Amino acid sequence: MSYQHLRDVTKLTAMLSAAETNQNARVEMEHLAHAVKKWGEDCTFIMDRPVGAPLRLLAAPALREGCAQTVHTADKILAALGDKLAPFAKLSSQLPEIEEEFAEEIHNIDTSVNSLNSRLVIALTSLLWVSGLITALYSAGAALFVARHLGRLHNGVGRLAGGDLNAHISGLHRKDEFGDLARTLDQFRKSAQELKEAREEAESASRSKSQFLAVMSHELRTPLNAIIGFSELIKTAKESVPHATLRTYAGYVLDSGKSLLELIGNLLDISKIEAGRYEMREAALDPHELALETLKAQSEKAEQKNLSLALNIEHEPLRLWAERRALRIILINLLDNAIKFSPEDTVITLRARLKDGHYHMELTDHGIGIPKNAQDLVFEPFLQIEKDLDRSAAGTGTGLPLVRRLMALHGGKAWLHSVPGKGTTACLCFPQDRVLCEAEKLAQPA
Repeated sequence: MSYQHLRDVTKLTAMLSAAETNQNARVEMEHLAHAVKKWGEDCTFIMDRPVGAPLRLLAAPALREGCAQTVHTADKILAALGDKLAPFAKLSSQLPEIEEEFAEEIHNIDTSVNSLNSRLVIALTSLLWVSGLITALYSAGAALFVARHLGRLHNGVGRLAGGDLNAHISGLHRKDEFGDLARTLDQFRKSAQELKEAREEAESASRSKSQFLAVMSHELRTPLNAIIGFSELIKTAKESVPHATLRTYAGYVLDSGKSLLELIGNLLDISKIEAGRYEMREAALDPHELALETLKAQSEKAEQKNLSLALNIEHEPLRLWAERRALRIILINLLDNAIKFSPEDTVITLRARLKDGHYHMELTDHGIGIPKNAQDLVFEPFLQIEKDLDRSAAGTGTGLPLVRRLMALHGGKAWLHSVPGKGTTACLCFPQDRVLCEAEKLAQPA
């Protein structure tokens, strides 16, 4: 009830209890009665709607009844004042009775409003306490939430600082500031991991360079020293030196020159392949013919150790789409290793066959063999398995790496099967699309 409503009610009550009523008073009383009726209707309307639920819950039932009764009493006042022909004396006799009824209703409303105010104060006080408790609980929950996620991030940062670049950073899936921070830390972890890998690659490259220089300094110096030494012997030889001795010296010079040329050729080929500048000159060739040619070229070296070279062709005549020079280098390097590590009076067999449409070549010896854990290492450049092989027979470490790279250029594979003390089988496999049928013998496959 507003101040204006209180004033209207007070004034109307006073006028109802007045002893005399004139025309001006009648008009003013009618105006006040309309205002009081309007107030009663508004209060009743508000309390009957859903928005008035808190008032119905907190206020006494007499409040709504009083508001409704006020409307009824205001109607009675307006009805009495509406009779324009009624004499003032009659009107004055009715109004005091209405005033008593109205005063009682106003008292009930006032009492209910005071009770409502007290309940509102209690409710608001309770609400403030509840709000404070909720705020405190929310603040504590937020603090625990922040502490938990910061603790997880701190744990991840600690592991990263300790060098664990595989540490899991929690919260990457989150869409808030913790997620942004977690993703930033994870990006830092990845960058640090990339830097570590780059450093390890650089260190590995440095070790490879040092190993290369150590191996090459020996492998280049040995044949050069032989060439220079025997050339000086030939140059300074007296006329009394037998020609057979001079021819032996010349043979040493020739062998050392060939060894040096082979080393340099392998190095150049590996470098070209690694740099992507090796040009393949492929054509349809007869692998049987090339195998016979290679075995014949290596026969003299094999005879020096009383070794026999055998060729088993287990397929119909065919053509292979490949580079002749590359395939010849592959077979020469494999034969050279087989001859070098085979004991005397044994047989080295080159076998060729078709399997599932792929062309296979297998070179088997009965030499000292290679341990299983080293059968892939020997395909790395300049690596020599000195602990497992006789160092006096070891080569430059460029032959097998070149074989694997040349096979890769053909889309093929190269690998070893070996048992220490029993021998080694070097395996080559060319893909099916390089095996030509009769109609494709002179044409490049699609």
